[in-house]
Amino acid sequence: MQYQLIDQSPIEGFFIYVKPYSSADGYTKETLLGGDMRQYHINGLMPHTEYSIMIRSFNAAGESEDSNVVVMKTLGKFKRKRKRF
Repeated sequence: MQYQLIDQSPIEGFFIYVKPYSSADGYTKETLLGGDMRQYHINGLMPHTEYSIMIRSFNAAGESEDSNVVVMKTLGKFKRKRKRF
């Protein structure tokens, strides 16, 4: 994803927007404080599901434009081996 700085002010945080790719519903928004963040794990996603994700940075001058939308698919859950008795 790419984002653009506003007025060359330091980034204060990011907004992450996530929704299932095939959903007509709107995005859910997460706010992350701190401009030095370069990775983030999004919790609560369903396994084997494609999601649309975009970000915006923000600072005292305002918000950036939306990043490009990235579509990513989550992995499945690990299966536990059952012991037979």
